[in-house]
Amino acid sequence: MASFLPTIKADAEFILDLPLYRTEKPYYIAGPLHPENEKHRTNAVFEDKKVEFHDLRGNENLFSLKDHGFEFTLDSNADIKMLNGLTEETVEMYAKDTVKLVKKLVGTDNCWCYAYKVRPEVH
Repeated sequence: MASFLPTIKADAEFILDLPLYRTEKPYYIAGPLHPENEKHRTNAVFEDKKVEFHDLRGNENLFSLKDHGFEFTLDSNADIKMLNGLTEETVEMYAKDTVKLVKKLVGTDNCWCYAYKVRPEVH
């Protein structure tokens, strides 16, 4: 990583590598549960670790998918305002736009966006 990038150290939460996860995948149930099932909400166990975070702002052009496994791209067609008041239709439009963008960026004929879902806000 370029050493001139501003950095901060902060705690981040990481899932532990427990023997349990070799036979049972970590899970978390986000939806409502009956009180007697609350004990089954998750089997995930986490730990905090100090992590160094780099401020990449203004240096987005230094990274490429090929060399770094990620890159920054400005989607001139994206309208983030359409995600206000999420509906199935606005999320589907956003997903279709994202598929077009990824196809263009990686030069492929096929790309799929799947398993997206609008979840109601829980208060």
